[in-house]
Amino acid sequence: MLVTLHPGANRRDVIDTLTRIRGEADNAMGPGNAGTAGQLTGYLEWAARSASMLHNRIKATDIDRLIFTRGYDRQLTAMGSITSTDTGTQRVLNGLIDMELRLRTEALDDIIKDLRSPNP
Repeated sequence: MLVTLHPGANRRDVIDTLTRIRGEADNAMGPGNAGTAGQLTGYLEWAARSASMLHNRIKATDIDRLIFTRGYDRQLTAMGSITSTDTGTQRVLNGLIDMELRLRTEALDDIIKDLRSPNP
């Protein structure tokens, strides 16, 4: 997966920013965000922060493809369900959040690898 840098964007800065976002995704998945509300808000906060950090570094279409995915849209829609006390609902939401974050980290790893390669 390649991204298009904004004109004038510094390649090293973009790699550093993507690496930071990747690390923050790990934190969003961490045990400190246990429970549906914590995981969901942690994920949505991560997505908003990440998009803000990437603004003016890569094209908006790449941000949409990398951060604001269909999975993001599903999680945003689920935001109204976070107060549900139903254990099954919470497990399903947690699983979806974990999967989406895992997919995002894999995509970030691919982009970072591509940008670090000598022949992008």
